[in-house]
Amino acid sequence: MQPKKIIFIDRDGTINKSPGKGKYLIDEKNIKYEKGIIQMMRNLSKKGYQFIIITNQAGIALKKLSLNKLKKINYQIIKDLTNLEINILDLFFCPHHWDENCRCRKPKTGMFFDASKKYMINLSKSIY
Repeated sequence: MQPKKIIFIDRDGTINKSPGKGKYLIDEKNIKYEKGIIQMMRNLSKKGYQFIIITNQAGIALKKLSLNKLKKINYQIIKDLTNLEINILDLFFCPHHWDENCRCRKPKTGMFFDASKKYMINLSKSIY
């Protein structure tokens, strides 16, 4: 595998402001970005880094938002970041409840391994 400049990054509370404990971002109109992280992502993108967003979204399992609405929110975030010259390679999400014991919900590694397989990424040479 050829080394790639990949950074895995969380969504809620990292890229966008967290709506608060036990609350969920349920509408793309309510996205508010963390200013410092956006500038950092832009700077790293200019240096050839690409980002893969890895996010837990238990709001789906809890019926706080639909899968379709989550896709609209994620699309808007990717569109906004791309317009800011941030290189977003992909976004992976876990829709499961924390009690489901799935393989993908962070801190488990399923989404990372899925991204590694899809893009031939050496995870030991990547940043999260």
